[in-house]
Amino acid sequence: MIRNRYGSVFLAAWIACALAAPGALGAEDPVREAAALHRAGRVEEARALLEARIAEVPDDIEAHLAYVHLRGAAGEREAVRQEYERLVLKDPSNPAVRLARVVLLGRSQLKSKGFDDLLAENPGFARAWEEYGRSLLEGFQFLAAEEALRRAVELDPERAMARLYLGLVHRARARAGEEEAEMREAHRLDPGSLPVRLELGTTLAYAGHLAEAKGVLEELLRETPEDAEALAMLALVEERLGRKEEAARLRERVHAIDPRLPGKLLYLGIQHRSVPEKQAAKRFLELSIFLDSVHVEAFVQLGLIYRMENDPAGAIPYYEVAGRLDEKNQLAWRNLGMCYRDLGDGEKAELYVRRAVEVDPDYLHGWIDYANILHQRGKYAEAMEAWKRVNEMAPYGWEGYEARRAISYLERGEPVPVQEPQTWRTEEVGGVIQKKSGEPPARPTDGTK
Repeated sequence: MIRNRYGSVFLAAWIACALAAPGALGAEDPVREAAALHRAGRVEEARALLEARIAEVPDDIEAHLAYVHLRGAAGEREAVRQEYERLVLKDPSNPAVRLARVVLLGRSQLKSKGFDDLLAENPGFARAWEEYGRSLLEGFQFLAAEEALRRAVELDPERAMARLYLGLVHRARARAGEEEAEMREAHRLDPGSLPVRLELGTTLAYAGHLAEAKGVLEELLRETPEDAEALAMLALVEERLGRKEEAARLRERVHAIDPRLPGKLLYLGIQHRSVPEKQAAKRFLELSIFLDSVHVEAFVQLGLIYRMENDPAGAIPYYEVAGRLDEKNQLAWRNLGMCYRDLGDGEKAELYVRRAVEVDPDYLHGWIDYANILHQRGKYAEAMEAWKRVNEMAPYGWEGYEARRAISYLERGEPVPVQEPQTWRTEEVGGVIQKKSGEPPARPTDGTK
């Protein structure tokens, strides 16, 4: 299908398939028909229809973009990229060809330069601003994406997809009100668009407008009954409406259609951990758990996000579930222990971090945390043994240096003083950084701590 989604469209990461149904976004009828053919698996017919349209109207932007996405989905990305490189040489003034060629460059500096050059020559090219914004959104460059998409909307306020992408920027930045406004406007502009309806349904569901979200998603599923993502969102809505049996039935359908969807959501959640606002990451991981409540890694990752937000109490329930589901998951036990350490409960901290190193005796960072907790609890002899284990495992890195430093104090029954970060002193001889005798391992001489 032309709407060749990567993972999920509905929680700020439906980017790889950004032109999911180009025909549904206000283009000419041949493009819409090609999208329908592609969704039905009639790829060659869709391709032939688009080729005929391009031959008839060489500057049809939507036809060109739909064509390159169709070819890319068929595994022909490099071939079609080379074709468009040649087309640009033959017809350098055709904006549709130039835009399609830039889109095909993938994530690279060449692509950024391609957009810069195209927009410098054609600052009023609304469709190029939209594609540039989509590309930036795909690369998690939300500030720049917002600027480009606002420019696209200013130039062409009637483009539903530009509104949708702008809504996704707001979603990634946890601006619920602005997100809902853009999604509603996108739907007003193109109520027949499949991706717009899915995104609107998602926005409404998370905004608490459950009945309205249910209506939008059910209407969408009447047209695409095998859409696993729409089914997953509808299942979540039914669950929140208290219709648990219906939610369970819908989850079973999701698993039958796309059993890998929980894993895709997990991957997207991990990807979005780097975003300052963690809302999108949490939603991906929570939905993964909703669809597969025994997916241990999703619980571990959710706990990690709460720890990153300095909320150990919020993380503890997720690590507890992960530990129950997989008693051999050392990461769950270690992080559970560290949450209790952050809350000042040394006894539980020691219990759970010890369990992590019992599960995996070669878990280096588990041993480091265990040694520190023992030291903090005044158990110097046990802490010294833990540090000796660290030194055996990593004698040459910073871990070994810290272990030997700690042992030197613990052997005398003294507390280990906290060492402030410092820039290691090094000297460079013949281009090789050498450690002075008696000093810790050499670190970069760029002034980093």
